[in-house]
Amino acid sequence: MAVNLSIVLIFQFLILILLDKIAKKFNFLDYPSKRKKHSKPTPYIGGLALSFGFLFLHYLLSINQFFINMILMSAFLMSLIGLLDDKFDLNPFVKLFLQSIPVLILISKGLYLSDLGEYEIIGKIGLGYYAKFFTFLCCLLLLNSFNYIDGIDGLLATLFINIFVSFSLICYFLDKIYIGQILIFFIFPVIVFFIFNISLFKLPKIFLGDSGSNFLGFITGFMMILLYIEFSIEPTILIWPVALIIFDFLSTSIIRIVKKNKLFQTGDDHIHYQLMKKFNLDIKEINLTLNIINIFFTFLGLSIIYFFGTFYSITSFIIMFFLYLRFKVYLVN
Repeated sequence: MAVNLSIVLIFQFLILILLDKIAKKFNFLDYPSKRKKHSKPTPYIGGLALSFGFLFLHYLLSINQFFINMILMSAFLMSLIGLLDDKFDLNPFVKLFLQSIPVLILISKGLYLSDLGEYEIIGKIGLGYYAKFFTFLCCLLLLNSFNYIDGIDGLLATLFINIFVSFSLICYFLDKIYIGQILIFFIFPVIVFFIFNISLFKLPKIFLGDSGSNFLGFITGFMMILLYIEFSIEPTILIWPVALIIFDFLSTSIIRIVKKNKLFQTGDDHIHYQLMKKFNLDIKEINLTLNIINIFFTFLGLSIIYFFGTFYSITSFIIMFFLYLRFKVYLVN
């Protein structure tokens, strides 16, 4: 295991170095602007580099699981779509159409939710004829939620690590050792990217771009579905590690609708920007704060499930969202 881990880390490091040089040569660069505060043009090939890293990880570990294979191959396509958006700034509806392609590929292969789990008092919530459509909407929601939260150095990378450590620990606790080990391996390419993203050791700074946020959101969404339909881990357990990302996307969208702002506009109404403006926090403090909040949500949700059950978990999830929405309203006003 240690040897495989070392090989993964070295490969991801080298592919980031290589793609950094290619991006600078062919102008895959994010330029500073009034809204973008970085000081010089920065490559946005982090997502593409991670997609190569995950495919190499898949090859190295010889993962023999049909759906995991399909997720990683389709995620590579999703990273390419994000790269197109980074390069050409696609119309939001064109972007949604292209994002739909890899999502629909996996749904057509059978990776979708036929129900939302079983709950005390109300029983199993079946989706019937709407199963594939509901899954499709949920996946697009999560993709765009990841895109919304990606705004400052290190944030989305650390939240992804946070989420997948939580998923892995849940798997180990429920005696799903095989999938728990795979999920732990998933975090290591992202750790290497994080080192570049914050330019540690004076390494070249690299952004995720839409390619990266799409890639990580896609991996997360379909791994959650896989953990339920193949490994029987209840949705009410799996939603809590992604609570912060979902809450911020929904609350930002609701506030924009109420204020009659464009839904897909860029803006500074995301949680990280608001914490920066309202409390004068720096990037490190925001990263730490939001990761602690995400850990709190995860711990809270799992505690509620353990002591009270799934019905109270989903009820608490909805209540926490409205509390979060109230907090966001306070921040933006």
